[in-house]
Amino acid sequence: MLDIRIIRKVLSWNFAFLSLLCIALGFRIFSRTLHLLLKAAFPHPWAPLLYAVFPAMAAVFGIAWWKVWKQRPSERAWGIAASILMAMYPLWHIIHSPRSIRTYAIITLAVGIVGVIAFAMREGALAEADDPHPNDGLL
Repeated sequence: MLDIRIIRKVLSWNFAFLSLLCIALGFRIFSRTLHLLLKAAFPHPWAPLLYAVFPAMAAVFGIAWWKVWKQRPSERAWGIAASILMAMYPLWHIIHSPRSIRTYAIITLAVGIVGVIAFAMREGALAEADDPHPNDGLL
């Protein structure tokens, strides 16, 4: 059986990648809107909200990566938050347009669910459950 620490480490590097991706997308959206403003075309009224979404997502993914990498006590909570955030878009896409489900949406949703499960499990409980002879030390 895979060690829960290995699964969490792999997921944390996925969070690092997603954090960098959110930073890049946020910068791209902001620069395109700035370009439109220079052309005297006004952005959509909801544009400031969109500017806040990607930096917030980048922060959640980045903090989750950092906490897992440094093995901080709050790594489980940040890992669960990042995993839920990762699963939200594909879940929304599957619910709102089930006829156009893409493979990447299913894979991303599955990775998000695995992340929630991996970060929800306690490491001490797994060590006790994997011990085939729990009473050997008593005799």
